Amino acid sequence: MSEVKLTNQSAFTKAAKGMLAQGQMSGGSETGCKYRSTRKGQKLCCGIGFLVTDELGARMDLGVNGDGEDTGIHSLIRLGGVAQVLGHLDTRLLHDIQMVHDSDVTGDWEKILKELAVKYNLKWEL
Repeated sequence: MSEVKLTNQSAFTKAAKGMLAQGQMSGGSETGCKYRSTRKGQKLCCGIGFLVTDELGARMDLGVNGDGEDTGIHSLIRLGGVAQVLGHLDTRLLHDIQMVHDSDVTGDWEKILKELAVKYNLKWEL
């Protein structure tokens, strides 16, 4: 049975729901943002991390060269597993979701995500 491919709408909704329910960044001040992390026994994901498996999220945290550098979605989208899952989506949308998680105060996420929905002509389906 093949997996249903995400659309821009379903990817945005899944990432936004996950981020808002989680209410905190994945990663920390020592490690920076991570697609997958654990804090006090709780599994955390970044916005894009909600769209991929645990295994793929861990691979993405290693970056393009496996050294933990170059972990931006624009670079990672070329990797085999990432391309299969996310390669057909608008990379600008994925980048913007990533930037909300990585750069914005968690209390502002909902407002900024709603602005992204408008920017990309998506519905706010939360």
